[in-house]
Parts: sequence; C-alpha cells; structure tokens
Amino acid sequence: MSKIVNGTQLLGETLVIGIIFTIMFMIVHVLAMYVDAEFSMSHTGMAIAAFVAAALFHLSAEYSGWNRRFCDEYR
Repeated sequence: MSKIVNGTQLLGETLVIGIIFTIMFMIVHVLAMYVDAEFSMSHTGMAIAAFVAAALFHLSAEYSGWNRRFCDEYR
C-alpha cells in the first residue's frame, strides 16, 4: 500500500523533475539543431527530442539510484 504524499513534497519533486527534464531537452534539442535545424524545429522533430530527453532522464534516474530511492520512499 502506498503512502499519502505531502503536497509540498510532491510539488518540490515535480519542480526538480521538470527542471532536469527541461535542461535535458534543451541539450538534446541543441544537438539535433546541429544535425538538421529545419527538422528539429518541426512538430515531429520536437516530439522526437522530447522522447529522447525523457528516455535519457529515465535511464539516468534508474542507473543513478534516484528512481529506487523515490520508489522505496513511497512504499
């Protein structure tokens, strides 16, 4: 059974995750702009960049142990 999450803690975690994801997206997007600027500015190019950034974020959270810490905290 999961714990009830404190609203302030949830907001703080959401902000941290949002900021980290935004930074990762910006890095992926800048790299994509070097490869093909026109495509990377299209809706499809932005969606692909967001997907890659989200995947990299999840993998980095998984391998750094950050994901396990949050999962264990809410059990």
